Amino acid sequence: MAVGTIPVCVVAMLALPMPQAAAWPWMAVSVAVHLVYFSAMALAYRGGPLAPLYALMRGTPPLLVALASAFWLSEPLTTRGWIGLALLCGGLLSLVRGRGVGGSVLGFALLSACCTATYTLLDGMGSRAAGLAPAYVAWHGALQNSLFALGVLAVRPRAAVDHLRSHLGTGVLTGTASVAGYAAVLWAMGRAPIALVAALRETSVILAALLGAVWLREHLGWRQWLATALVALGAATMHL
Repeated sequence: MAVGTIPVCVVAMLALPMPQAAAWPWMAVSVAVHLVYFSAMALAYRGGPLAPLYALMRGTPPLLVALASAFWLSEPLTTRGWIGLALLCGGLLSLVRGRGVGGSVLGFALLSACCTATYTLLDGMGSRAAGLAPAYVAWHGALQNSLFALGVLAVRPRAAVDHLRSHLGTGVLTGTASVAGYAAVLWAMGRAPIALVAALRETSVILAALLGAVWLREHLGWRQWLATALVALGAATMHL
């Protein structure tokens, strides 16, 4: 996906103006955090089940972002916003219970979640300073994904090359979706509180649950559907 993202970002870089100078410090730190995030996420997925880890890594950041936004960026949520956030995080984190997540896997998942909260704040501020969110995403994506791809090639060159030969088409597709999705997130952060956008972004777990049940034939019990309903209710409460 990192390799597939690079040409998309380069085309966008050529078509858009450069981000303003004030955005570059935010971008530099965010790229470094993203590299840690990618590595921690990969290590977590190698050692544990996908669904609960995804829920943990997506359910924790909104709470961390909301707290940081309230005390650092002076963007406190309303009472309704905090209620919605509690419902959303509770629904996501409840998916982790009893799913065999622990030890080093849990540590890597929590590290990934902390990185997500950190880069969300950094990129929210960076995209605001850039003047144009898509331009920020293009330069950020090109730098971050080039460094990550080069790192993987350095560590496991043969496996990386073989994987690219088999899955480059999928990588281009997912890379394009990644760039477009994150550009939409940062555009929204330039017009709404960062904590609100970060929380609504994590409702992707609803789509993941539905696709898993319908497309991958994964069984979801009533607890999983209840947790998914809490996520939807929390997102609706925050949005209203």
